[in-house]
Amino acid sequence: MAGQIVAILGGGGFVGKAIGRALLDCRADVFCLNRRGESGDPDIAGVRVDRRNPLQVLDVLDRLQADITIDCIGLIESDTLPLVDALNARGGRFVFVSSVDVYAAFGRVLGTEPGRVDTMPLSETSPLRSVLRPYSSIEGRAEYDKIPLEDHVLGATRLDSRIARLPAMFGPNDPRRRFKDVVSAALAGSSLEMPMDLARWRFDMLFI
Repeated sequence: MAGQIVAILGGGGFVGKAIGRALLDCRADVFCLNRRGESGDPDIAGVRVDRRNPLQVLDVLDRLQADITIDCIGLIESDTLPLVDALNARGGRFVFVSSVDVYAAFGRVLGTEPGRVDTMPLSETSPLRSVLRPYSSIEGRAEYDKIPLEDHVLGATRLDSRIARLPAMFGPNDPRRRFKDVVSAALAGSSLEMPMDLARWRFDMLFI
């Protein structure tokens, strides 16, 4: 990665910052692209751009002469598919950050996917969900589903694309403060009482 120019869309967020720091350790030249134009990291330059404007994104990528583009905030088709089409016309290397919630096993745990809960570890070849948009009844998440986005990325013939399916990530820098009580107890070195139904919860986590 040394000397490679990497543009991270959404690089100022929880995941993007961690990716940026890891790339810096590999001696890449890293830029954070978001609407604020701020990376939140003194070692990473921020560039103002709205990913919902594909032409603006392309202009920035060309000015930076970016070798690799990483999209950390692709959530719905309306603001991701046009961007992928524009990137495909440009060509180059592209990494789409996805989630383990694309897997059928994840849907079975939540009860949105038919079948029994699968206790086998997931792999890249594990079956994906058959039910699309499983959160359609939840306000603000009706359009969310990364499976159609992954399909579109992989169908972009001029892009050298990779899909990175991340596990759930929690930690002291998580803006949503998920598992706050667990994290706080761990950082303080104190004990934590947990109801048995929560203690039985099986879910891969990555702490950042």
